[in-house]
Amino acid sequence: MNKKTIAALISAMILLCACQRAPDVFTTENFVSARYEQEDFTQVMELLRQEAAHATGSRDIRNVIYTGDEASFYIGTEDAQTETESEWMLFLVQFEDKQDEDWYFMFQRRPHRDWSFGDGDCGPAGAYLRIPKELLPAILRS
Repeated sequence: MNKKTIAALISAMILLCACQRAPDVFTTENFVSARYEQEDFTQVMELLRQEAAHATGSRDIRNVIYTGDEASFYIGTEDAQTETESEWMLFLVQFEDKQDEDWYFMFQRRPHRDWSFGDGDCGPAGAYLRIPKELLPAILRS
């Protein structure tokens, strides 16, 4: 191959890489849970997709992290005085434009309803939510 052919191939590869979309942040394959099935996460991610589009307008979500069963159980325990027979799933959502701190989104599952957002479900990190650091996954402790 001559230099022009190699340069053209390299340029095409760079252009192809630049045109690829960012990975879908709503994939659930990295969520680990002993309490919830893949279908549960798929349902919740669809709700999160809808809520983010409604609540944030044109802001893009960069990352979604499931905080884990322990942190979610802690939220449910704290809420047990006002809610009965409910489970919480707690997610950390990071926005692309970084206008705000990380946001927490909480999803509540009740036997008589589909998945729904709890009251005060999101706000700047730590504004409405206090969880002991030892209950959070290592990625969120730093």
